Amino acid sequence: MHTRLWRLLALLLAAALVASACGDDADTSDTGTAAADTAAADSIETADDDAMDDTASDVDSDDGMDEDPAADAAADESAADDTDDMSDEAAEDDMDDMVCSEMHDVVAATVNPNDLLNYALQNGLFEAECLNVSLAEGLNGPGIVAGLAAGEIDFGFVAAVPVATSVTNAAQPIQIASVRTAAVAGNDFLVLVANPASGITSPADFAGKNIGIRSPGSLCTVIIKQAMINAGVADPNSAATYIQGESNGDLKEKLFAGDIDATCFTYPFAGGVVGDDAVIVGSTLSAYPDGIPVGVTAVSDGFAAENADLVEHWNAALRAAAAYANEDEARWRALLPDITSMNAEQAATSILSLNVGGGPVDDWDFGPIFATVEALGLTEGPVDVENVFD
Repeated sequence: MHTRLWRLLALLLAAALVASACGDDADTSDTGTAAADTAAADSIETADDDAMDDTASDVDSDDGMDEDPAADAAADESAADDTDDMSDEAAEDDMDDMVCSEMHDVVAATVNPNDLLNYALQNGLFEAECLNVSLAEGLNGPGIVAGLAAGEIDFGFVAAVPVATSVTNAAQPIQIASVRTAAVAGNDFLVLVANPASGITSPADFAGKNIGIRSPGSLCTVIIKQAMINAGVADPNSAATYIQGESNGDLKEKLFAGDIDATCFTYPFAGGVVGDDAVIVGSTLSAYPDGIPVGVTAVSDGFAAENADLVEHWNAALRAAAAYANEDEARWRALLPDITSMNAEQAATSILSLNVGGGPVDDWDFGPIFATVEALGLTEGPVDVENVFD
């Protein structure tokens, strides 16, 4: 019995020991979990503190919290440079997008390349409009008109009269694509000069005189006769005798010799003529006070119908060129009315100093030119283009 009692007590003691051991394990587990939680919380808090410290140290100087303004300024400058580089790259990409996918070869012709056309050629304005322009040389006004009609020339850049006469007479299938509107500028400006012995002081005095011309329908002839009309001469065709010269030099010799009483020169040539043997008695403005078109782009009807896009590219290049050449119109207007009152040396100096460009390319009223061409009888009967224009 005692033995059984001891065994029972031993079992109870063992059970108590087991229960005690389980309780200790649970406490230890809870303690470990709490410690782990505490460590994790401390780690998170430390990370947050570090992040806040980093953020605080990176605050922009504009907020007044920067610990190193010089460093941030350098960083800002670097960022700005990066932005500029990106902008430059974007601009280069845009330029790449503007490169012509196809260049078009065209042939142009002009009697005397003037400021506007030269500027467009020399500054790549036609290339920017996808045009490779080659110039046909050695052609006069009627030769250009004939070349356009024959398809040998794509663009003719000429004075108003050849085109106006051709269009008015329907002599050739030619049309006007654009015009240069500043008529009193550059080599196209014309000066009327007279031999002092003739007694001529204005275009009104041309009546009854011998007037030198280059050809019956030249721009110079049109200016002379329209100036006479404006001065009150009713019929300039019959009021004077017209003597044709072979060249400006030939007309100069005839003027000095007294074989002709007056004639017309472009202003650069006139600058070397005026003197004791020649005086200025008028100009382009005597005929057309508001000016006339001096750079007319003419194309054939067929070319215009088939290549409207190329015509627009040509005109766009000329518009870009014209933007540079619009500054001197007021100077012309201020000086030209006084030229006739100057002595020969002053007049020559003033004329030669007016080396200016043209005006914008835009629509222009050809009514005055058409009216003059019609008044001069150039619309009656077939037109001999080889003999009508300079």
